[in-house]
Amino acid sequence: MSSSTGVVDETVPVAIFPDNTTVPPYQMSTMMNLSSFYIPVQITFDDLLNSHAAITAKEDSDRSTVVTFTTVSADSLKPNLYKWAAAGFPGGFIVDTISLTPPPVCSDGITRTLTLYFEYLLGTPIATWLQNLETLTKGMMFTFSHNGTNNIVLHITKI
Repeated sequence: MSSSTGVVDETVPVAIFPDNTTVPPYQMSTMMNLSSFYIPVQITFDDLLNSHAAITAKEDSDRSTVVTFTTVSADSLKPNLYKWAAAGFPGGFIVDTISLTPPPVCSDGITRTLTLYFEYLLGTPIATWLQNLETLTKGMMFTFSHNGTNNIVLHITKI
């Protein structure tokens, strides 16, 4: 702060405290006692724990949904493959669909899109999962689509 004008010189960094005192950083080489200053609390430790627990619970529930969706066998695929056959083997036939809504921030502090959230819960890249599905079949290709917000769809096409 300039002593003659009472205006902060924006070219010189300073720390501004709640009581409007200023101190240049080079004078802050030691810890300052801020116990007499009121600093509004935005989040408490309990809030953090409760929020993290809620996000973790959501992820656990979503992970269970993803595991059910992605853990298939030849026998579990047959009913939907029969529906595909009855429809005349159209390309991009929908085999299964799930709905997921990623939290604003995951429990590890990272913000993820729908597909990245799906992979986070799955624990493997989508391409690896699709390749593993194709080992159960011959002459069929699995693909994946999404609407960008909350729907994930597994498709099948005859090759």
